[in-house]
Amino acid sequence: MASKKGQPLSQLLPKSSRHFASEDYWNKFFKTRKDSFEWYAECHHLAGLFGRYVKPKDPILVIGCGNSSLSADMYDMGFTDNTSVDISEVVVEQMRTKYNPNDSRRPGLQFHCMDVFDMKFAADRRFAVVVDKGTLDAIASDKQSSATNVCKMFEQIDSVLKPFGRYLCISLLQSHILKLLMNWFTRNGNWLIRIERLENAEDMTRLQSNEDSLVLPVFAVICTKLMPKQQLQQQNDVIIELNLSETNDNKPKRLNDIDSVFDAIESVQEFAFIQHYIKNIDIAEQEDEVYLNLFDENDSSNPRYTLYFSNYANKRSKSALSCGVFIVPEGREIEWLFGTAKGRIELTKQSGFERLIVVHLNRNHKFTDIDQIKNELSPKILELVPNSVLSADYKIPYLTIGEEVGKRIVVHKGKSDLSGDYVVEEILINNSNYRRLIFLSNKNIIQSEAKLKTVKKGKKKVSVVDPHYLSCSHHEIITAGLTLLPNDLSKRFDILLVGLGGGCLSSYIIDNIKTDVQLNIKVIEIDPAMKDIAGKWFNFRTNNSQANNVNVDIELLDGLDYINKLDPLVQSYDAIIFDVDSKDVNVGLSCPPMPFLDIDFIGRIKTILSERNGIFILNLVSRNEDIKLDVYKRLNSVFDITYVYPIYQELNEILFAFSKSQSVPDWLNQRSVANKLGFINKHCFYIPFLKDSYIDLCGNRFNVLKTS
Repeated sequence: MASKKGQPLSQLLPKSSRHFASEDYWNKFFKTRKDSFEWYAECHHLAGLFGRYVKPKDPILVIGCGNSSLSADMYDMGFTDNTSVDISEVVVEQMRTKYNPNDSRRPGLQFHCMDVFDMKFAADRRFAVVVDKGTLDAIASDKQSSATNVCKMFEQIDSVLKPFGRYLCISLLQSHILKLLMNWFTRNGNWLIRIERLENAEDMTRLQSNEDSLVLPVFAVICTKLMPKQQLQQQNDVIIELNLSETNDNKPKRLNDIDSVFDAIESVQEFAFIQHYIKNIDIAEQEDEVYLNLFDENDSSNPRYTLYFSNYANKRSKSALSCGVFIVPEGREIEWLFGTAKGRIELTKQSGFERLIVVHLNRNHKFTDIDQIKNELSPKILELVPNSVLSADYKIPYLTIGEEVGKRIVVHKGKSDLSGDYVVEEILINNSNYRRLIFLSNKNIIQSEAKLKTVKKGKKKVSVVDPHYLSCSHHEIITAGLTLLPNDLSKRFDILLVGLGGGCLSSYIIDNIKTDVQLNIKVIEIDPAMKDIAGKWFNFRTNNSQANNVNVDIELLDGLDYINKLDPLVQSYDAIIFDVDSKDVNVGLSCPPMPFLDIDFIGRIKTILSERNGIFILNLVSRNEDIKLDVYKRLNSVFDITYVYPIYQELNEILFAFSKSQSVPDWLNQRSVANKLGFINKHCFYIPFLKDSYIDLCGNRFNVLKTS
């Protein structure tokens, strides 16, 4: 975890929104790389590695030497017991000519023509170190036929290594190569395996390449040959260590399983691809939003930060591509401006930058202050800033709201059989406390929210739900829309609400209607856990002692089954409200589930409403314009007339479908907003707290739905 003083984390492990470390991206890389395996590193950039694992008097074998100067350079560094092999006679003769063994400058530097699959050294000739720079990668480049040859090479390396000798393999560690390495060295003999990242070698390549070049991570795999164990070697007995930072004093981290090795290496490779992508691609032209998760090295399951990259051709910008970072306080990442792609573009526009990196602080992590966050993020942010922006004295401009990081406390965790894991959390925004229900399968959507207020209970002060606050804008419009029903205190109104959530909508209605209207609310909820959450954490109840004329009845049923089984002659409704979320996040429809929009089912709803000239009120949430248009057409094909109100800066749209055109209230056709409000203020469902929502319903955002 991060230190309290906000020192940079030793590793923030990245995972991107795209699988960059895929075969396609690797193939593009190899096509554009010109030089052979000398690209990996020159010898002087490996001096630190050799200094750690090779002693001056160690007998060294360089396999697959090619025409690289590595062997001679190592000799000049003091490693003089130096033998190199390559399968090409032409190459070996070239090297012998270039580095004459009789030359007094490098006596004993030897080159042999030898196959690494069948090395013919004398029985007493053993090496302390076998150096492999790119040979394994070359042999394993053909995935189909490489496994057998690689195993042969490893067997030969094992046979020529002394006890406690080391195999130093310098590689890009594509996934299939890493798998070959791990499989062989964890199952054959007794080996200590350590993997180090060679950042100095990468820096060298970066300096020698143009600024748009892709530089991939280079790794050294050090396999140390230990004494054989008496018992059969088990894979989980193997010692595996990992150090992904050559530039600090981190000690290698011991890993418990091979999967952790694959995850860590792939994470670093993914970051290299996405770093190149973000630095060089115009994000504004991409269809899918690009984001990056950064993980604390001690928690690989829950990202500590999520970074969203947004572009806008900002006329206020003073440079070719200015770049800034916006830190969203805890709990506010769900707001439209920070939680949606369109909102983040608007935020970028307002910021004056052309590229804005919007940072979400994720739950289940502790954040002390803004300075701590800056110190943790800055090293990674610098790696993601476009090259055109960077300069020797470049300082990252950070923006946020106020000076606080926000406050989030998880007060309850649970798991529903239908909705999965969920949390009830309390957050502090602008000195006000709120309680939220979040399904972890869809972390960026608030299922329910209530404002808390402090009251005295005996001698103690406690937090309770504020009954006069309705958090969700779409709930305000739904409740305000009840004034579209007839204004008749003499009749009894029956409303069907499908989807309880935290019970905030129904509780608000029974707490805030002040007239003597007779109202029965039937709530259908499929998930038993939601009823428990609503009662315990959101003060849901079925009646109000101050409004005995308003009653709420809840049944735990499937809304589809309930409506399909209704007999309209026995039970009909004045309004049917759908406020039910979809558990399938892959269809582009968050609310309601697609079966609730089946054309025959919509016809069934109209039949139940027609007995009373009722209204169907639908909370529609979809990012897919084609899906929304299809829903519009379905409603218009069944109902006589439908009105739509799009919630400002949210995905929600509230649809009001009238079973009969004559049931549309006369006041809705008035031109004057004041006249409309005059009718609403006298309505039996009027709630004073919803004054702004009534004005919205009287404005130009509330219109007849047209699909042609």
